[in-house]
Amino acid sequence: MLDESDPPPDWRRAETYGPLLNADAERWAWEFARRATAAVETVPTDCFVAAGPAEDPAPAVIWAWRSDPAMPVLWVRPAEIGQPRALNLRTVNLPVLVLRDAVGDQHVMVCDRSCRLRFAVVEGDVLAGPVEAAIRVPAKGVAACGEALKLLAGLRDRGRLAPATFRPSTRAMRWIETLRAHDARRDGASQRDIALALFGERRVREDWTGGSDYMRMRVHRLLTAAEALVAGGYRRLLGAAQPESGEATRMVEIWRSPRWLAP
Repeated sequence: MLDESDPPPDWRRAETYGPLLNADAERWAWEFARRATAAVETVPTDCFVAAGPAEDPAPAVIWAWRSDPAMPVLWVRPAEIGQPRALNLRTVNLPVLVLRDAVGDQHVMVCDRSCRLRFAVVEGDVLAGPVEAAIRVPAKGVAACGEALKLLAGLRDRGRLAPATFRPSTRAMRWIETLRAHDARRDGASQRDIALALFGERRVREDWTGGSDYMRMRVHRLLTAAEALVAGGYRRLLGAAQPESGEATRMVEIWRSPRWLAP
């Protein structure tokens, strides 16, 4: 598991935040969550983060299904002999990660290049060989869950994930600015230092001491937003509320496919 205390990117260099432009909601929520301090909130136990597979080493972030309304939830049972549409994760030639939490639920991530599928299994064992599944679509996150179901159908029928229809959030640049502002403030930077890093010396020279306080207020709003997101607001990025019990979602068992482990 990755160490949530790992230092954040260098806030002075915009390019170190570049990989986040294509991040999904689960990754964004973790990025803000891992910046929480003991004075605010510890990093949540209902989020598991590990290094991704060799072909896409971006962090593999899985939130427990109770915390991620966009995650399809499955009930599985052994498939009948000859069932043409059974799912067998052990024979899928893709990187697969399966986690089991403290109450026995399984959380699955399947990767196909940069495309990632997450789903949960709350009854049965998805690693028990060919299985057939009943699926519950959550009331919240229907659109995002629908995309996951398309990927799941492709995995079941063709052993691959369909071409990704994921589109980066239109708020990605704003969230990057918010993260950089937070990281800079934590590093002791002044609001003017933050403005210099985000907007450049020329704009700061022209606007910081001008007749308008627009730039000062912009930096202030970024810092205020960062404080709220780090202090638990990151769950809103998932469309989720604080779970009733973090202990119940603690991950206790891990299985990785050969393709995940391949160098």
